[in-house]
Amino acid sequence: MRLEMKEARGDFSVSYTDENNKNVTAVYSGMGTGRFDIHPLSFNLSFRWDIFPRAVVHPYITFGLGIASGSYLDEGTLTYDVHGDLLKPDGTTEHFPSAGESGSGTKTLAQLRHEAETDLNNPTTFPVWFVPFIQLHLGLKARITPNIHLLVDAGVWDGFLLRAGLAVRI
Repeated sequence: MRLEMKEARGDFSVSYTDENNKNVTAVYSGMGTGRFDIHPLSFNLSFRWDIFPRAVVHPYITFGLGIASGSYLDEGTLTYDVHGDLLKPDGTTEHFPSAGESGSGTKTLAQLRHEAETDLNNPTTFPVWFVPFIQLHLGLKARITPNIHLLVDAGVWDGFLLRAGLAVRI
């Protein structure tokens, strides 16, 4: 499974009190791309109902549920590339990443989880121990001969699916 973010722009401001107890604001403007990849092993159960099954061409509905354990999340990877400019309260601009630094990289979700759980300022736990899957398809089945059928369907199951096939019953 892949989730991609292509060239997203972000602008935000940070207000804080400096060493002279003066309220100041810095503004960051940046661009970034990212990709999140996981390869789950899931267990799925689906049901298909043929509507008017004796007709030569008839519709059908498929509904299914699945579950994958959260352990595969640790092997998932997050790839990112970010860059931008910070406008400081004194009017100067600082570019991020700085010269010699990289604003891109790849981390596993296990690394990100460890960083979040060991953050002393804001420790975070990840309660995810399973991921559900839902399947819903609508299709048409056409009988070519008593043992050969043509199937076409569209639906949602880990993304949008559009598929066709030939079924042979022996």
